[in-house]
Amino acid sequence: MTADFDAAKYHDTYTEDVKKLIEDKAKGQKRQAPPPKPARSNVIDLVAALQESLAQKKPRKSGAA
Repeated sequence: MTADFDAAKYHDTYTEDVKKLIEDKAKGQKRQAPPPKPARSNVIDLVAALQESLAQKKPRKSGAA
C-alpha cells in the first residue's frame, strides 16, 4: 500500500490561523484563550474504595469460629 505523496491534497490551516491571529492583534483585537482543560488524574482514593468494599460485604453468621 504505497503511493506517491501529493502535497496538493493537504491544506496548511495552522499557518493561516497564526497569520489571522497576528493580523487581529495588529488591529488591536483581543482574543481570549480557551479555558484550560482539567488535568486528568489516575489517583484512587483508597480509603473510599475500602469503605465501599466493606459496605458491600455481607455480615458473617455467628457461631462459625
